[in-house]
Amino acid sequence: MKKYAFLIFVLTIITAFSAFGQKDCNYSNNNFLTGIFAGIIFNEVFDINNNHYQQMYFSYKPHKNSWRIEKKFTNNTPVFFNKKHKVVARFENPYGHRDFFVTINNRGQWQLDCPKKLVKLFKKKVQKNL
Repeated sequence: MKKYAFLIFVLTIITAFSAFGQKDCNYSNNNFLTGIFAGIIFNEVFDINNNHYQQMYFSYKPHKNSWRIEKKFTNNTPVFFNKKHKVVARFENPYGHRDFFVTINNRGQWQLDCPKKLVKLFKKKVQKNL
């Protein structure tokens, strides 16, 4: 519904700048504005730029000595604030210090911020929940 309201709004702006509203003018230099608005419409309606990335949060369960997924959601960022990550997983530290992070960027490269003994476990957990 939000896209339809945006589409109607942009179409009214385009028609306001069209030649129908400027009958007495000798020039029509509105092709540039029409191109910008058409680009915005195609970007919003067809979702050309894919700025979605997944976020996961794993909490530590001490009685099972394992991490379980608590939250998993997709986040959409604007073009200028794109973090260039496809997946960001956060694992709770069982000792209460800084949490462990696993990120996968757009090229498929893994960045793990955790101890070496947990790398294999965290990779399996993230791959299982993708």
